[in-house]
Amino acid sequence: MSTSEKKLIDNENVKSLILDTAFDLYVVNGPEKTSIRSIAKKIGYSPTTIYLYYRNKDAIFHEIQKVAIKRLYSQINSVETNADPFIKLENMVCVYIDFAIENPHLYEMMFVLGPLLDVPELDFDWGNFKETTDLFIDAIESCLNAKAIIHTDIQTLWLFFWSSLHGMLSLYLSKRLVKVYQCDQTELRQEIKPVLNHFIKILLPEQMSVSNKIYSLMRI
Repeated sequence: MSTSEKKLIDNENVKSLILDTAFDLYVVNGPEKTSIRSIAKKIGYSPTTIYLYYRNKDAIFHEIQKVAIKRLYSQINSVETNADPFIKLENMVCVYIDFAIENPHLYEMMFVLGPLLDVPELDFDWGNFKETTDLFIDAIESCLNAKAIIHTDIQTLWLFFWSSLHGMLSLYLSKRLVKVYQCDQTELRQEIKPVLNHFIKILLPEQMSVSNKIYSLMRI
């Protein structure tokens, strides 16, 4: 291995260490109390060393978001094609839900944390986010072509679809749904998928009877 190759690997290892440490501190202390100085102290480096890799804390958070979105994209992209496009869409949504429930703090950082105001140029580079949304848009378009769902404006339908999914998950992760269902979070986790099944019903063609086409969007 050449010196340049070893240096590249060492740099990537340091970056990974910074990202992992920053995320751990984010989980414990929240975004406001996570700083370059606290990250450096936790790792045992000087703040100056951190600045060699990332210009500020927001740039670190942005990179964590990109890595997380890449993971989400990879998992959704691995969903197998199904003869029924609606079934594939269901399975994709299940993957999305499982990702959010299994990685609540990561999901919060990805889709709830406010804009990174100190790194405005990064708003145009959000990793695989467009590719991830395109997977869903393509799946929805396949459903439209197969007349599995109604609506003609794919972009509007996707926005409604995602906002409904994200809204319910955010209520679940923030434990607001506990107040509605009057049960603990563990019990509610078993209910989140069936609950989300209700909003999809409005997408079904009216002429198709429930007895002939029953979809369970969130399988447990």
